Amino acid sequence: MRPRSELGLIRLLLLVVIVGLGLATYGVYWYFIRDDAPPSATIPERPTVAPTSGVAGTYHVTLGATTFAGFRMAEHFGPLSRAAVVRTPKVAGAMSLSATTVTSANVVVDLTALESKDGQPPGVPDVVNRLRYLQHSSLETSTFPKTTFKLTHPISLGSAPKVGAKITVPATGILVLHGVSKTVTVPLTAIWNGAVIDVSGSLPVKLADYSISQPSVPFVTVDSSGTLEFELEFAK
Repeated sequence: MRPRSELGLIRLLLLVVIVGLGLATYGVYWYFIRDDAPPSATIPERPTVAPTSGVAGTYHVTLGATTFAGFRMAEHFGPLSRAAVVRTPKVAGAMSLSATTVTSANVVVDLTALESKDGQPPGVPDVVNRLRYLQHSSLETSTFPKTTFKLTHPISLGSAPKVGAKITVPATGILVLHGVSKTVTVPLTAIWNGAVIDVSGSLPVKLADYSISQPSVPFVTVDSSGTLEFELEFAK
């Protein structure tokens, strides 16, 4: 039978081991597993106002906190994965709207202003230099600095938009990404608050479809597809 002092020491060592394992597990979660990427693009909350005119007219993208476009992809560090999000606030464009139809729309996205929006694990090589990597590899923003979308089919709304009412419609047009043009249909959600129109949407993108090489650097791999997402504020 062991002396009480020896049993007490064993219990103390076991407690230290358990606490140490707990702290190590939490550390792995906090630095590598915890996903602190921003949520997917959505319609921002905005109070409604009494309109000074009808909804019909020409609207332009306004710069600000509720306007951005970018990409969301999964990054893998061995068996661990995190969402990687890059966004640019520099978006220009316009759309024309009759009482019940979006007759035209075009958007231009400046990829040279992309910013990383997710936290990055400390000590992981090259992840900190993600934007520098994208300049000359994968998206090659130094060679293809802009992405554009132009509506090719009018969007029928069915009825005139009502203030504060959410509308979901498909938008078909030409997307130019990495120098490659493709016809795509993007599901859009929009709300007219009486003064501005907020529009959000997302589109799955296969890198190979746009001749974009799959990013791969030491210790880090990225999926072969991702999501193009955006929030846009339009004002007359």
